[in-house]
Amino acid sequence: MKNVKNILTISLMMICFSNYGQQQKRLDSLEHVLTNISGKEKVNALNELGSGYAFISLEKAEKYSFLGLNESREINFNEGTIQALVNVGFSHMDHYAMDSAKYYFNEALSLAESISNDEQKAKCYNALGIVYKKTSNYPEALKYYKQALYIQEKLDNTNGQSSLFNNLGKLLLEIGDYNNALEYLLEALKLNREYNYDYKVVGNLMNIALVNTYQDELEQAKEYLNEAKSNDLLNSRQKVALFNDFGTIAKKEGDFDSALHYFNKSMELSLDLDMKPAIQLHNLAETYYDMGNYELALNISGSALKLKEEIGNYSSQLFTLNLQTQIYLSLNQLGKALEVGEKALSISIEKGIKDRRVQSLKYLSDVYAARNEHGRAWALRLEYEQRHDSIFNAEKARQQAVLLALYETEKQQKTIELQQTSLDVQRSEIAQQSFKQWVLIGMIILFSILIFIAQRGWSRQKKFNEELASKNLTIGQKNAENETLLKEIHHRVKNNLQIISSILNIQSRKLEDPSAKRVVSEGRSRIKSMSLIHEKLYSNDHLSEINMKEYIQELSDFLFKTYGSSSKVERSVKVDGIKLDIDIAIPVGLILNELVSNALKYAFNENEKGRLNISLVKDDASCLLTVRDSGRGLPKDFENLKNMGMRLVNSLTEQIGGTLNIKKHPGAEFILKFKSG
Repeated sequence: MKNVKNILTISLMMICFSNYGQQQKRLDSLEHVLTNISGKEKVNALNELGSGYAFISLEKAEKYSFLGLNESREINFNEGTIQALVNVGFSHMDHYAMDSAKYYFNEALSLAESISNDEQKAKCYNALGIVYKKTSNYPEALKYYKQALYIQEKLDNTNGQSSLFNNLGKLLLEIGDYNNALEYLLEALKLNREYNYDYKVVGNLMNIALVNTYQDELEQAKEYLNEAKSNDLLNSRQKVALFNDFGTIAKKEGDFDSALHYFNKSMELSLDLDMKPAIQLHNLAETYYDMGNYELALNISGSALKLKEEIGNYSSQLFTLNLQTQIYLSLNQLGKALEVGEKALSISIEKGIKDRRVQSLKYLSDVYAARNEHGRAWALRLEYEQRHDSIFNAEKARQQAVLLALYETEKQQKTIELQQTSLDVQRSEIAQQSFKQWVLIGMIILFSILIFIAQRGWSRQKKFNEELASKNLTIGQKNAENETLLKEIHHRVKNNLQIISSILNIQSRKLEDPSAKRVVSEGRSRIKSMSLIHEKLYSNDHLSEINMKEYIQELSDFLFKTYGSSSKVERSVKVDGIKLDIDIAIPVGLILNELVSNALKYAFNENEKGRLNISLVKDDASCLLTVRDSGRGLPKDFENLKNMGMRLVNSLTEQIGGTLNIKKHPGAEFILKFKSG
């Protein structure tokens, strides 16, 4: 509890504003001259204060936004009123009043349309795009972003274009389309650097880093974050997100001390800005849970949940309730785990939050299994599998809908531009001398005659092209059907393996013999290694290749959690960008499962700290898989031991035509050499 109190109270008055001192001086200067100015000049100053303080003090931002609105309305200054309405809308959005934000943005848009001010209309469209994105209405957000971008391109406003490229990138990031998101964000960064919009570069860098983080390109993500951190224009609200992002990366890397440091730093800054640090508290709780400090994780998650309830964000509340279900289950407090899990499921059903409902079903199933209520556990597990598939398909459909809307919007805008260009040309031609019109008509008639002469030859070529296109379409449809069928096969195999794993898990809870429980646990880990292969194949575009970097990271995460070694054994995973065929990937995955499992079970004494290194690198035409630990080493008679695990490793090594080299001291090192295909 002492640690929790320190987390909530430390350094509330120690934040330094030196990195944005110039901006603060500008705002101080504006505040100082307010009493000496009037009219439009005063409105513009109030509006600048309202938008400027959004990154420093939400209280002051709200105060000056409303003052600017009142002042502009008194003098009927339309442009000033539009900016003030936008500022007030953002102020409501910062306080999670999304409906009010939409009201003010729409009022600003109506006024901008009434005075035919394209620049102000673009600003309002962008604001509406932001609020709809925050409420997860992606098609509406996309519509408004594209309308704003069209106007900015028409106005040749590169500053506005870069902002919208950035916003479109963030939207695509949120729906999981990382490649297109990265394309938009890099385009925004290019414009901002080319035209010296330095104050916007920081946000671009952080968004690109976030895409890299989701793609597990952690080193590249850190490079972008460090560049953002060194920028003199980094503001306080960006620092909040920056430190939180550093913490997320450290947590992914298993560096829990660094993760805790960054999450604490992010929380201190948010408290100083009067922001509720609900996300940071949740991240702290999750980190302590991964470290095995369940009591502290439970206390901090309670604080996070309380803040989320104050904010009123049900989706975020469910995220923490599901974490608490896991914590209570780990503490073997099955009554509390059941209570919290049922509460999470009830809220997710009531509020229609489908993705959180799926997670609640999964964790509740584990709780009922631990309570030996296997019928209920099995029913929840089956519902989880069914809804998980449904959510996956719906998410894919949502991504496709957004991308299709993006394509259709761009196509429509190009059509409008072409029509506008054609109209301009026609107007210009009307003003030309009449003989030029007759020349044009004559050319059209001549062209028509030429078309008529060539018609027979064209018709033959057209018929041939149509037949060829029909055949290509048939082949394409068959290929698509085969690909869909193959994906479905991989998906069903994965589901069946997961169901088998669940059955083994339920059965193992009834076993009292430690040897029998160990055998069942080993069986589950082998099933997991195969299940991950089929999961990767189902979610990838290439149905025969496995990205071994992602696969090895996820498999090692699972094994460390399974054998409870995450708190005492440091892990290092180094994998080149290697893709393996399924026939090679499955044996390699099973071999890795055995080697890592054995190291975690036998290499280290109880409570002994150590290190486990896993690497997979290319060596000419071969691959080298290395598993090395710093433990007590292999027994002297290791070659004579014929346990199931090593027999399986040797058999699989022969199957892929590989060689296994074993080094005993110090620790133990296994080097598997095999051809990649």
